[in-house]
Amino acid sequence: MTLKIAFSVDDVAPIPTHGLLREEDNLKYLFKLNKEFGVKFTLFVVPNWEGKADILEHKDWVKWLSSFDFLEIANHGLHHYNPRNKTGMEFVDVNEEVAEQLLKASITKFREVGLEPKILKIPGWKFNSELMSLFPKLGFKGLADHFVGVHIIKMTNGFYRIPYTLSAENLHSKHYKDLLIIHTHIAVDKQNKNGWTDKLFDEVRNYLKEIIELNKGDVKFVTFSELIE
Repeated sequence: MTLKIAFSVDDVAPIPTHGLLREEDNLKYLFKLNKEFGVKFTLFVVPNWEGKADILEHKDWVKWLSSFDFLEIANHGLHHYNPRNKTGMEFVDVNEEVAEQLLKASITKFREVGLEPKILKIPGWKFNSELMSLFPKLGFKGLADHFVGVHIIKMTNGFYRIPYTLSAENLHSKHYKDLLIIHTHIAVDKQNKNGWTDKLFDEVRNYLKEIIELNKGDVKFVTFSELIE
């Protein structure tokens, strides 16, 4: 049985350390893994990071980022940050009307740079469950969701909820049979330890070697959109 492996990379945005510096930035680790193993990555891009870094002002960067077939650009909210609540996460304690406004603004920004991501991840995975019915109405095909598992859930409306299997700071050698989804961030910050660094790169590289050997090379690297095709 072929093992499908997918990587998510959160908080990609047009600022240094979050991808703006291209291959001189933390994106270099992704390029190295693609070159060695053929790894693909789904990048969860924030189109206007904290209201200060707008993709509309970095269209060349977006064009460059979307030119690689091993990088999928996905939607990660509008600003990521919400100063109105203690968690700082954008969709905490917002109702459907506000959430719809935020996501529509995000969709518009992506469209203005020629993109229409079909995979969504809510910043911090924090949102009211009542919003689940909103996402497909806005044209999204799948949600990168906050549950650990090896099975994708297809809802009755055809919308997909995609789990994660491991967070990259806690890799282990369990032999997954058909699906492995690894969660990362583009950079380390106060709230996460799975941002890309030399150390994390080496750990992930060694882990992939182990997994590939365990599966006798029968692995396939995929994006999140490819997972639900």
